[in-house]
Amino acid sequence: MQLAVKPRARSGTETRQKQQRTTVRWNLGDYAELEARAGRAGLSIGTYIRSRCLDAPTTGARRRASVDALAMAKLLAVVSKTGANLYQLVRHLNFGGIPEDGEIRAILKEYKAMIAAIMAAMEGP
Repeated sequence: MQLAVKPRARSGTETRQKQQRTTVRWNLGDYAELEARAGRAGLSIGTYIRSRCLDAPTTGARRRASVDALAMAKLLAVVSKTGANLYQLVRHLNFGGIPEDGEIRAILKEYKAMIAAIMAAMEGP
């Protein structure tokens, strides 16, 4: 009895559209300028270079999150973790005792306001 073996589906590096790599050395000033220009364009450095050097790049642009969005995302993660901890505290108190209703409600109200402010800041103007 023979088992049929299915060929593996291509994945990862086998499916990449870009097979060639170029290494370029930069002095600190030039690299800082390149990084700043790519950042202002909202592109990764490689995508920015392709967009400036080629008439019509054949691969899609890879957008880069702004520094502010990355910092806000980290902050949101911390605040969300705090909210999860608060939930656990409330749950624990509900099983073992009577929490002070006004204090818990005030904390939850502040937490919700903080999340709303962070989400509004991430959406931008």
